[in-house]
Amino acid sequence: MSVHVVGVRHHSPACARVVAHVLDREQPDVVLIEGPSDMNERLDELTELAHELPLALFHFLSGEGVRAASYTPFCATSPEWVALTWAARHGKVVRFMDLPAWAMSFYSPGKNRTADRVDRYGKAMAALAQRLGMDGLDGVWDHLFEQPDRPEALLARLELYFAEIRQEGDEADPGDAEREAFMAQAMAWGAARGKVVAVCGGYHKPFLERAWPEMPSTWPEAPALPPGARTGSYVVPWSHERLDSFSGYASGMPSPGWYQVLFDEDHAVAAARHVEAGIAALREAGHAVSVADRIAVEVQLATLASMRRHRVPTRSDVLDALCSAVIKEALDAPPPWTTRGVMPSTDARLLLLLKAFQGRARGRVHPDTPRPPLSEAVRIDLERHGLTPEVSPREVRLDLDKAEDRARSRVLHRLRLLGIPGFTRTSGPRDPASPEHRESWDVRDHEGREVSVLEASVYGGTLEDAARGVLTERLARGQGIGDVGVVLVDAWFVGLDALVDELLDRIKHAVSQELGLGDVGRVLGLLTDLWRHATLFAQAHHPALPQVVQSVFDRGLWLFERQGGGSDPAHGLLARAIRDALRFAPLDPTSPTIAAALFARRSGDPTAPWDLRGAAVGLRYAQGEDVGGEALRAVRGTPTASLGDWLGGLFAVTRETLTELDALLAALTERIGQVGLDPFLEALPSLRLAFTHFPPRERAAIARAIARQLGGEVSAQDLLITTHSAGAVTRGLQLGTRTEQVLATYGLLSGE
Repeated sequence: MSVHVVGVRHHSPACARVVAHVLDREQPDVVLIEGPSDMNERLDELTELAHELPLALFHFLSGEGVRAASYTPFCATSPEWVALTWAARHGKVVRFMDLPAWAMSFYSPGKNRTADRVDRYGKAMAALAQRLGMDGLDGVWDHLFEQPDRPEALLARLELYFAEIRQEGDEADPGDAEREAFMAQAMAWGAARGKVVAVCGGYHKPFLERAWPEMPSTWPEAPALPPGARTGSYVVPWSHERLDSFSGYASGMPSPGWYQVLFDEDHAVAAARHVEAGIAALREAGHAVSVADRIAVEVQLATLASMRRHRVPTRSDVLDALCSAVIKEALDAPPPWTTRGVMPSTDARLLLLLKAFQGRARGRVHPDTPRPPLSEAVRIDLERHGLTPEVSPREVRLDLDKAEDRARSRVLHRLRLLGIPGFTRTSGPRDPASPEHRESWDVRDHEGREVSVLEASVYGGTLEDAARGVLTERLARGQGIGDVGVVLVDAWFVGLDALVDELLDRIKHAVSQELGLGDVGRVLGLLTDLWRHATLFAQAHHPALPQVVQSVFDRGLWLFERQGGGSDPAHGLLARAIRDALRFAPLDPTSPTIAAALFARRSGDPTAPWDLRGAAVGLRYAQGEDVGGEALRAVRGTPTASLGDWLGGLFAVTRETLTELDALLAALTERIGQVGLDPFLEALPSLRLAFTHFPPRERAAIARAIARQLGGEVSAQDLLITTHSAGAVTRGLQLGTRTEQVLATYGLLSGE
């Protein structure tokens, strides 16, 4: 028996017509289609339910160490869809002949199942484009294939084209080699049952034609699922936007709306309709397009089509004509339709034109289409808690002190974690220790909700399981206890008590290896706040917290003791967390004594960063020690370049409680008055940073105190508000100094 292999470009109208022609001509017994073979027992979900195109098969794989998803899209111009529906209408045997969706070949980063092998035939296509005077793959494709022609002539050109891009000896990568071997054996299986028409990506056609006769005639064996993994494939609605290659879909045709009109009607209609659509899009966005411009578009379009020997205008002809007539100035880069890939950032008018060509079709799947368990779980949870989105947006206000509202909050936070659109928190507590106990959510219907829920099913079959899956994956990507702390907050919000216990235990045991002062400071501050305030989710005084807080506190002291090098904002963050833990956390009774001895050592340690020395003095002050005289001596004796760092460390810990501030400011004003301009300018950035610890009202009080110390020569407002940037003031001071130096050199200063 014979096997007729039809190589296609995915979603091409010309290829769709060729496939229909070959099927009508050959009347095969078996139709094989490049697609996921695990769907073969469920093809009726595609062929017997009244869906609205475009749609896609969503595939996921989830297991230990692996979680991934891929898609197989279909639209009216997809040759694979034409073959599938033709076989169903004619009662023929039909099978998808590619590897099952769980095969790891499909899950390399950013990969689509049907991705065009642009990387493999890029050079050949570039040479062909240059020979034809075309810009890029899409221009070449339209020139060669998307013109009116007899199906047999198109088929002959397609065979030459695919033979050019996949010459004998051109080996596929390992993933594609596995796929091609599977498809070739599926063809041999079909040939044993009668005449076969096989539809596949054109890159595979030359190899498959050579390989299938050597294959056994049994259906190929599918690869095994990874141990413990689960997989699923479901029909989901799709859209022209997601089909568009400019949106990042590697095997998409650009501007699918254009090709839809081309398929449904003809080239003349497509050109006229998209000229009008492009001009309307520009005008709606406020760009001027005159009647003369409109006439110029028609003239340019006729001229370009004639020059390029097109019987009817192609997509590139129409876009080039619109661009030439409407955009009068030179472009900074070639028009985006001359390239492949995600739509580049370019002239706004060009992007508007491409958007007008993209199309607006959005598919719908039949209500009886099977859904993964998560879809039904989400529907039930939303209905049970009165959160089902309605036609009009609504605000949902929650009082987290009430058990029923806490339950609703957990559902909404789980949806947020999964990225389900239509559920946006507009206000609420930052973490479970926040004094704010009320939340507001914007709940609205969203056309992408259904697809997003299907995609989230990769994480689990219930909202709780899926939320746990997201947090577990995030935890696996984390680099330290800081990331664990972030996950801990979300685990509390979504109500995963068992995961909270696990995370606290993980922090306790991982902190001994943590080197990041900032992460230790953030987690220690979070845990202390949770001990003090976490009443929102009945987690106040969690039984595991004391030991965990003690472990993180001890690690914080260890890092504080050993930190060298320069100043760092993380030093102040850690110092504040240590201060608060000493005040509020359930620490061992010996901890304050051990900490006090450490602070005394570090405050005078010449190897310690200057901001840590200042923070150590501040921590001694916070413990009740009289350090006023020592602080004044430090202000007077610290090197000018390091003075701001020392003060920054001190203020990070004592800003709210420092009663000796006036005396410190007096000493600082005196000290600054004694240094030259260059040392002052060197110290200025760190001095400015030190005072950012004070909020605006306190900075105003500091400015008034300094103004008084200056004898009223300057107002507090002048110190706080200037019409010039700090950089401009600095440059002005430097210019003034250089001017004085020049004047002094020539004896021109007053009094000389």
